[in-house]
Amino acid sequence: MSIIFFASLIIVLVVFLVLILLKNPIKRVDEAQFKASLHDVIHGNMTTNQWLVFLSLPIKNDPWLEKLRAELLVIDDEHSIRVVSQSDIPLSMFSQRGVELLREVLNKLSKRPYKDF
Repeated sequence: MSIIFFASLIIVLVVFLVLILLKNPIKRVDEAQFKASLHDVIHGNMTTNQWLVFLSLPIKNDPWLEKLRAELLVIDDEHSIRVVSQSDIPLSMFSQRGVELLREVLNKLSKRPYKDF
């Protein structure tokens, strides 16, 4: 009985150690994926949950896209209205001004300066 206890304790400690040492998830988003996600949210083809997941994960592989993601966080905070249908597809996720600001970010993305990495 004590062997089972110590074996279980070691397994729990190893799992705990692995969880502590793992880093937060990093989503490797490229420009095309970013643009597609932004296009989908503007045109109402993204669920609220998909949008929130997109916003919540930092983009560490591209500082310029991370800066745009930070702008999207501000737009979401200030202009989201979250009116959803039965299927969780938003009828309207943003105010009119919010949609205009999202289009401006999409426009910035289209005029992206030279990538230096």
